[in-house]
Order: sequence, then structure tokens, then C-alpha cells
Amino acid sequence: MSEILKTANKIDPLLSNTTRLLILASLYIIGPMYEADLVKFLKISWGKLASHLTKLEEAGYIKKQIVIGEDRPRVLVKPTKLGITKLHQHLETLTQLHQTLKKHTR
Repeated sequence: MSEILKTANKIDPLLSNTTRLLILASLYIIGPMYEADLVKFLKISWGKLASHLTKLEEAGYIKKQIVIGEDRPRVLVKPTKLGITKLHQHLETLTQLHQTLKKHTR
């Protein structure tokens, strides 16, 4: 049981939120995206996106860049190296937890 708890304690609390995990994973897989595209892609509200982006940005997992377009400024969201590292670590920890749980339930 202590092995399960030890592994579970490695879970990134920031990425244990499904929306933040999906934001970072989307940016990693697809690449940098504008905020408007993230809202459409993830089917979430602007308020929810803003809240989660703030938390990810404060942790250094993403970076926002204002891009001046022809009609208006837009915000481009990019994953940082730290964010990509943390995403990989989080997914690896979840995989380890899954394997540990399978081992202890047989």
C-alpha cells in the first residue's frame, strides 16, 4: 500500500485538473494555439480558459504572447520546456500508478 501512496504523491497537483491537463496536452500535440482556438477546441468558456491559463502561466508551464493581427491583437499560447517536462512526468506517474494498482489488485 505504501508503494501506491508513494507513487500517488508524485502526481502533479496542477495537472490533476482535467482541463489544465487537456490544455497542456493540446498545446504539446498540436503546437501553439490562440486562446480563441483553445476555447473552440476544448469547448470551454472564456472564463474557464482564462482561469486555467493563469494557473499554468504562474507555474511556468505555458507562455502567452500577444500577436498583433490585421484586425486585432490575439493571444498565442505556447507550452514551455518546463510545461512539457511536467506533462511527461505527470503522464509517467499516472502510468506507474496504474501498473502499481494492477499489481496490488491481483
